Amino acid sequence: MKHRQVAQLVLCMVLGLLVLTGSVLAGQREFIDMVGNKVIIPTPDSIERVAVLTSPQVQIMYIIGQQDKLVAMTQSQYRFKLFEKFYPAQANIAAPRRQAADMNVEALLAANPQFCIGSSMDMDLVDKATRIPTVRIDTSADPALVFETRKAEVTMFGEIFGAQDRAKKYCDYLDATLNKLKERTAAIPENRRLKVYMGLKHPVWYAQRARIGGMVPHACRTLGFRACAEQKAARVKRRLPKPNQSGPFISSESAHHFA
Repeated sequence: MKHRQVAQLVLCMVLGLLVLTGSVLAGQREFIDMVGNKVIIPTPDSIERVAVLTSPQVQIMYIIGQQDKLVAMTQSQYRFKLFEKFYPAQANIAAPRRQAADMNVEALLAANPQFCIGSSMDMDLVDKATRIPTVRIDTSADPALVFETRKAEVTMFGEIFGAQDRAKKYCDYLDATLNKLKERTAAIPENRRLKVYMGLKHPVWYAQRARIGGMVPHACRTLGFRACAEQKAARVKRRLPKPNQSGPFISSESAHHFA
């Protein structure tokens, strides 16, 4: 009887130690995210509910075929109605994240995700307000590496959800497409390349992304164009409305000024 009590005590101590040290239990695994943090998340076959709280990374869930696992996302995804053609349930997914570091924590908790994926800024907020595990993407990468960064994100999502084959298929397709564009535009001299204007509805987003050295100019150059935003960034930013104003900051009628 005494030996049995000792054995039970030892078992309880071991189990308690496992909980306190955050050791991996059945149906879980240790995962290293894009910024090098170690986090305990469910194994791919145990994932049922996930929150992706950064845009456009929500769309990676569609790329790897895991959109049915989404229980929370960022509000900007609602604007892309094309995705609802493929997955009508998107219209009913909770969207607790309004914009960077602006989160309805109560709505996130109500969605009850097993873990969250997002930028460090957003995941820091989740860490402070909840006990939900967080996986971070790397938003500090050089804008010139926009396509390499996107492939790294897709690869990480594939590893999380056990969808490595679909992730690789997408990355291979992107590489092939970019190589084709490079080959077809390589002989075009700089002064003969077409200029492109990329208008975005959200003024704050444009100010962040269209600035000189931002992702938009690099993406345009990769596609064989010259980005008007690269030449007009300072002018555009002076015309921006205040962040609390809504609506497009440049109308279709005024777009010709950037040609």
